[in-house]
Amino acid sequence: MKHTKIIATLGPSLNSSTKLKKALDQGVNVFRLNFSHGSIEDHLNTVSMIRSVAKTYKRPVGILADMPGPKIRIGVFAKNEPVYLARNATCTLTNRKVPGSSEEIPLGYDKLPSMVKKGDQILLADGMMELKVLSSNSKDIQCKVVVGGELRQRKGINIPNRYMPISPFTERDREILKVVSQSDIDYVALSFVQKASDIVKAKSWMKKYGRVLPIIAKIEKPQAVAEIDEILKVTDAIMIARGDLGVEVPSSQVPVIQKQLILKAAMHSKPVITATQMLESMTFNPRPTRAESTDVANAIWDGTDTVMLSGETAMGKYPIAAIKMMSSIIKNAESNPAFLQDMPVPLHSDADHIIHAASTISKSDAYKAVIVYTESGKTAISLSKTRPRVPIYALTPSFETYRRMSLIWGVKAFVSPKGKNVDELFAIGDKNLIQHTSLKKKDPVIVVAGTGLSSGATNILKIHHLGESAS
Repeated sequence: MKHTKIIATLGPSLNSSTKLKKALDQGVNVFRLNFSHGSIEDHLNTVSMIRSVAKTYKRPVGILADMPGPKIRIGVFAKNEPVYLARNATCTLTNRKVPGSSEEIPLGYDKLPSMVKKGDQILLADGMMELKVLSSNSKDIQCKVVVGGELRQRKGINIPNRYMPISPFTERDREILKVVSQSDIDYVALSFVQKASDIVKAKSWMKKYGRVLPIIAKIEKPQAVAEIDEILKVTDAIMIARGDLGVEVPSSQVPVIQKQLILKAAMHSKPVITATQMLESMTFNPRPTRAESTDVANAIWDGTDTVMLSGETAMGKYPIAAIKMMSSIIKNAESNPAFLQDMPVPLHSDADHIIHAASTISKSDAYKAVIVYTESGKTAISLSKTRPRVPIYALTPSFETYRRMSLIWGVKAFVSPKGKNVDELFAIGDKNLIQHTSLKKKDPVIVVAGTGLSSGATNILKIHHLGESAS
């Protein structure tokens, strides 16, 4: 089996039960719902369709709800036609009601004129156009066009190197999470995170209105990169969202930031997703570029848990081919483990030392697998970061934890009851493993568990032969 997991974004190109089945057959582990588009009701109907399809698969299928966040955009043009910005011309971005022209461009965010200063750089349409601020007041931003082009309505606006005092947890996000936190969803991705308190606020909101779902902090602002250690302390995972990140910082810095973030995530034992433009050319072409294939492979060798497809599957012409290609690249990269980056392993607690020891032992050819008994999934995540050389099987009594393992590198999860004591726990687990995996009775395995049989109590490391008493 492949170890690196795949997220596929749903959209017009991937929107039916038949296509979802094909996607799962080609290796998708998690489906992403982009709440920047579509209604909440539409997305909830999609959740029901995913769950119906997933019932026929004997592996966890995750669902990720991606929040819109405070994406600043150009407003709506009266004629719904693009305007052309000529190089060295001047134009005004305004919160006044204007129809939209080369001279006056409406803003979708009224407060922006008060947030910028003379000399600021403004990037439009994912950085394809550049403006320089000449002056600003409460209503207008006077700009010079540095790099022009055709500008369409609702295109994104980025202002690099400027802290924007906008919470990434918007009113729209709150409205969505009231519903999402009570629905059959596994993860929430928070857009444009800038500091750790952004995560804390979102979790407090979910606690008030429903379940506290695991949060994936999308790292797409330089402020988030600067605060990454504090963010990693409170988030459940991170996503390296290279689209907006590559606009907010120079593109030449993105490869280094990507590698640094993957290493930082490992040090905090947090899952990491590498996303955006991984197989971008497959949105319109049946094959990726060689550079894109290399990009995916390098992310895997760097130590990412998961790779994500965005427009390639949401609106692309070849969604299933893109998934199949992603799976193929993963398998080829993983068949060459010599290139795999050694992950830094935290060694702060007894559990950390047990996990490190289990991974070290797994490098021997004598053992068939590492078995993890886990309540919350944290032990399995930490073990995954050590990249053991044998399969990782996570047994959990929690169906929520089972599904969340769909995001974690190398982990194959099973629902398995707790048992009244360690002997019963192992007996039930052994039966499940022999029945549902290629493992056989008396196979030697490495077991990591806890005598407390509860979350956070990892204190057992045992060489075990399947089917034998744990005592």
